[in-house]
Amino acid sequence: MKNIKILGILFLLFILSTVNAQQFTASIKGFVKTQTQQSIAGSTIRVGKVNLSTDENGYFELKNITERSITINASAVGFQKLTKTIALKAGENSINIELIADQKEIEQVEVFGRTKVQEVNRQAFNVTAVDATKLYNTTMDISSALDRVAGVRVRESGGVGSNFNLMLNGFKGDQIRYFIDGIPMENFGSSFQINNIPINIAERIEVYKGVVPAWLGSDALGGAVNIVTGDRMNSYIDASYSYGSFNTHRTVINAAHTTKSGLFFQFNAFQNYSDNNYKVTVEAADINTGAYAESATLKRFHDTYHNESIIANIGVVNKSYADKLLFGIVLGKSYKEIQTGARMQTVFGGRHNRGTTVMPTLKYKKNDLFVKGLNLILNGNINLGTEQNIDTVHARFDWYGNKKQLDGPGVRVLIRSTSLKIMRESSMLT
Repeated sequence: MKNIKILGILFLLFILSTVNAQQFTASIKGFVKTQTQQSIAGSTIRVGKVNLSTDENGYFELKNITERSITINASAVGFQKLTKTIALKAGENSINIELIADQKEIEQVEVFGRTKVQEVNRQAFNVTAVDATKLYNTTMDISSALDRVAGVRVRESGGVGSNFNLMLNGFKGDQIRYFIDGIPMENFGSSFQINNIPINIAERIEVYKGVVPAWLGSDALGGAVNIVTGDRMNSYIDASYSYGSFNTHRTVINAAHTTKSGLFFQFNAFQNYSDNNYKVTVEAADINTGAYAESATLKRFHDTYHNESIIANIGVVNKSYADKLLFGIVLGKSYKEIQTGARMQTVFGGRHNRGTTVMPTLKYKKNDLFVKGLNLILNGNINLGTEQNIDTVHARFDWYGNKKQLDGPGVRVLIRSTSLKIMRESSMLT
């Protein structure tokens, strides 16, 4: 009988505790903030298997909790994770969760991309691009840079301003064409040749071997050389000067400015000068005494060369109707004394070449014209300059600088040539 009473009491206590447990419920209203008391919106709150996020003000709410003690995991982007155990009371509970900023420093950021030179070298054509910017402010001209390209050999007949011969994979002469920004250089005049244009003018030099792109619009059999001056639309100014042997001077000035409204100004100027009075070994005879030397080492005395050129452009860039619209003028002047004929034994003391370049230009470029991928490039120029070979001295010269006047009235030789207009238009659908 006594055992039955004990069992009854225990059963009654179990029933009472079960009822009490079933009756315990709690809720949580929480606020997630920073150390500076700023709310953190969108932070993640995890209680057991329940996940929720804070609202735009940093608040969250969790209802119908039957446990008297819970563990909360809080996290947010840019903050350290927090784990917190909370003892609950029946009904509503309020808690504040403070997250600590997780500050991390970036040691290195790597950005991968291709330069213009690398893009050109990836073309389907057999092409090599030379990055001219790495050679800026050196004494190099375009021909010196080309002489570094595999398969290209440049030979000059003398010093600064002398005739040159470029050989490209066995081709030479008229089999190779030259361009500046895609414009043929045939009619630019003697002021603009690859052996007198300084490297600072170019951004890169493209050498096409064999097949030439259609957009160059040339009948080149052996290949082509395209000097790309670039589209640096920012404001800049740079200048360089060098002095070398045989009284050689080289000067280059490049400048540009772009206004906020898109008005663009550009100015390029360069100059080359040399006496070219280097020594040569040659057969020489004195025209006065007749004394002959089979191998005499003498200075050249009539081989001075100089040229001066200016390129100026004004226009607009980055407009809805044009990426680039420029009106410009190219001015150039060259003077070259001619020391000898085809054979070095034939000495000239008065023959020289004079050239001028007066060339108005127009440049227009618009990418994605009307439809995406349709690009229009329009270049126009007309050269009003002249080229003259002059020899009006009725006399003989020898390598010693002696002059002997000839009998008779003499003959004036003046050969003049004027270059023609060039206009090209191209469109490309890519």
